[in-house]
Amino acid sequence: MCSWFGGPWFGGGMFMMIVFWAFVIASGVALFRVFTRRSQNDHEMPVNTALEILKQRYAKGEISQEEFERMKQDLL
Repeated sequence: MCSWFGGPWFGGGMFMMIVFWAFVIASGVALFRVFTRRSQNDHEMPVNTALEILKQRYAKGEISQEEFERMKQDLL
């Protein structure tokens, strides 16, 4: 019933308890990192390409159709 030195917490029992709690803590840290990375990625703004920016400027009326076509040809 008793392990080494007359108690259950000495020898193999103590080692297994430390391994168990180390595993629980490491799993918790890993899950925390996964969830925080996902939430950061959800809030990222999409990267606008040059053509998308050009289309937005044309839609806002900042550039004329001739300028839009010329710049579009330069990009493509």
